Amino acid sequence: MYDSTYRNYESFLRIHLIPRLGDKTIAGVQRKDIEAFIAALLHRLAASTVCDRMKMVASLFQTAIKEKRRADDPTEGVKLPRSATHAVDEDEIPTLHEVDLIAKQISPQYRLTVYLQAGAGLRISETLAFTADCRRSDFLRMRRQVSSKAHREDCETRFIPLKHRAEGEYRDVPCPTSSPRRLTRTCATGAR
Repeated sequence: MYDSTYRNYESFLRIHLIPRLGDKTIAGVQRKDIEAFIAALLHRLAASTVCDRMKMVASLFQTAIKEKRRADDPTEGVKLPRSATHAVDEDEIPTLHEVDLIAKQISPQYRLTVYLQAGAGLRISETLAFTADCRRSDFLRMRRQVSSKAHREDCETRFIPLKHRAEGEYRDVPCPTSSPRRLTRTCATGAR
């Protein structure tokens, strides 16, 4: 489990689950408690976050059943909120001219990250790990990202496998059509 995932779950338990359900035993939690819990969460969290966190809550009850601490799962069949799908608003996508303006305002060593995020949809941690060996003729092969701990003195590994990928795995991303020359020029000079 990634440190960030652990922190997210730990804070969810501390801030939401324990205050709402912590006074009950695992065997004492009823379906109505879970329904009230979900309703309370929806006042503070996005529907997608509630759905994600309820997977963890359900796994707690499934473990309790396996360990014979309760007979049923009070989360089973409980209606979860529907996550809204947000269509891309084309008016919110920056034009190439606007991307160029953003890139001109950033330190030269990070300019390429702006184009890689805008043109290829790379995560910032991936853009910071981008090197010439990522570039293929018509796509980018991403194998690593910068660790979220890279800024710390005790960080031993600044580059780590991509999110949801094991060491050695990669993802191929279509090369942005607006910037192949910029990528080639930047990779050739070694600047970012």
